[in-house]
Amino acid sequence: MAWLTRGGSDQSRYVMLTLACRWAAAFGTDQQFTHRHHEEPSDPVPYDGGHSSRGTGEPVEEEVLIRVEEFRETLSSESSDRRVVDAKILHGSCFAIRDDVHYSLKDEIATEFSLKVHQDIFIVGSAKLGFSISPKKRYRHFGDRSDIDIAIVSHDLYERIWHETHEYMESGAYWGNRKDFEKYLAWGWIRPDKLPSGPTFSFTDEWWNFFRSLQQSRKYGPYKIAAAVYHDMSFLTKYQMSSVAACRSEEKEE
Repeated sequence: MAWLTRGGSDQSRYVMLTLACRWAAAFGTDQQFTHRHHEEPSDPVPYDGGHSSRGTGEPVEEEVLIRVEEFRETLSSESSDRRVVDAKILHGSCFAIRDDVHYSLKDEIATEFSLKVHQDIFIVGSAKLGFSISPKKRYRHFGDRSDIDIAIVSHDLYERIWHETHEYMESGAYWGNRKDFEKYLAWGWIRPDKLPSGPTFSFTDEWWNFFRSLQQSRKYGPYKIAAAVYHDMSFLTKYQMSSVAACRSEEKEE
């Protein structure tokens, strides 16, 4: 989308942007669906915590296109991947939900796991930016079928899960995802979908039941809410920096 704002007059850029937004509204986002095409599940609890322009069609698409272009311009003007991560991913407002709802979601998670709201919990991914920067979904727009991805940074919670999985491993019980779990553990983060499952490891069911309840409450929209646990900020920052670096590399190739 660099052609939207690079070169030409302000008027011509506005015309091109408007045409692009109308095209997106007519043919769908990068996810091959639009908000108006997605049927909401019936639920007695209304949701009114979305982005201010969400649900109005074209303004949402226009805002995401602008956000993508601003991100790409930041890559051009800021040479430090770490500063891009700090400014665009770890701080600032969240695209998917309003600021007050953003806080409420983090507060519920903090209460459940004895965490600090402003220090240990981050919304990342397309819910934060409005688009994805992961390699296989680069610049794909956030939509009603997207997840709200949460990064929990907690040495204590990380250590608790690590010790419990170690005890489970020593018991000799079956653990099909053990090698995958260990791979991510070496990178300083825990993927709950790689944890053991079964009656002798209750943490996994407790984890999924909690995050499922957040989605079912509809307080945070129709989105699935998923989380991962990082040992400390350095591992989360490095992981996000790798995605930023890949975006930067792609920009240079164009």
